[in-house]
Amino acid sequence: MKKTIGIALLLTVVMIIGLAACAGSSTPPASPPPSQAPAAQEAETPKALDKVTFRLNYTAQGAHAPVFYGAAKGIFEKHGIDITIGEGKGSGNTVNLIAAGNDMFGFADFGTMCTLVTQEAPVKAIAPVYTKFSSGVISIAENNITKPEDIIGKKIGITEGDGPHRTFPAFLSNVGITEDQLELIAMDTSAKVPGLLAGQVDAILGGIDDQPFMIASQGKTATTINYADHGVNAIGLSLIAHNDTIAQNPELCKRFVLAYAECWEQTRNDTEGALEALLAQFPDLARDTAKAQLDSGLGLLESERSLGICIADDTFFDDSINLFKTYTGLEAGDDYSLFYTPDFMPAK
Repeated sequence: MKKTIGIALLLTVVMIIGLAACAGSSTPPASPPPSQAPAAQEAETPKALDKVTFRLNYTAQGAHAPVFYGAAKGIFEKHGIDITIGEGKGSGNTVNLIAAGNDMFGFADFGTMCTLVTQEAPVKAIAPVYTKFSSGVISIAENNITKPEDIIGKKIGITEGDGPHRTFPAFLSNVGITEDQLELIAMDTSAKVPGLLAGQVDAILGGIDDQPFMIASQGKTATTINYADHGVNAIGLSLIAHNDTIAQNPELCKRFVLAYAECWEQTRNDTEGALEALLAQFPDLARDTAKAQLDSGLGLLESERSLGICIADDTFFDDSINLFKTYTGLEAGDDYSLFYTPDFMPAK
């Protein structure tokens, strides 16, 4: 009996000593190394997106679908951009808005922009979008005007001084036709399509990315002869930015062009998705017309002179400016760097 009590007492003493040892321990609980804590905190804090305003060349239509697709699909966000898209009122107005600092980037006709640069607008093209000239001779199927020689002896509706009219002599020269072999009828821009449909003229000069859809909306089939298919090509609609934006935030300019080019690339693989993104914002647009406009834009996106989406070399830019100087009255000197920069285009 005494032996049992002695063993119990010994066990009790051992337990008391063990508990006292645990209570006196000063070792803190394990924690992550200090160097890991900031990294974890940084990963949890998303980087703020750069807010960007982008002005279209005109009211929303099918060829604008890619930029709305990019906004809806997170393409701009992937490139660190929070984009706000505004409709335009013509390329000249868009250029002036960028020049005044009202918007950061714009979508405008390169030739129009060049003219305004000579009038001291502080803007520049940062990437081409359409590299196939969109001007041409437009008619209706029953007139059987499908090739250059078909216009000989015909009445052609023109708007004096607009782009298609001013570059028409270059087209005539390339196809071996002289102006005295035609009858040119001066018309207001808004009167050209109605005049063609009414038989007042046999064909009109205009944009193949515009008037054919107006003709189709009246139940007629349009035919086109594109100047670019007969050696008269120039850079058309382009991305533009203020000179201060280019100088002060070149990295953002680069990201914007890359994002915009990706919008078009993904649109080529998902035209229906791009149309859905556009119509979600502008449900009153006619789907068939928007689809035709988008298809036209995709057809003008690349040409034999382009090096990829939103990519052209200096020679193409310079040749375009020379064409404008020769045929549109552009009063430009020898420093073409006033009109464009190649610094932000995607890699070839």
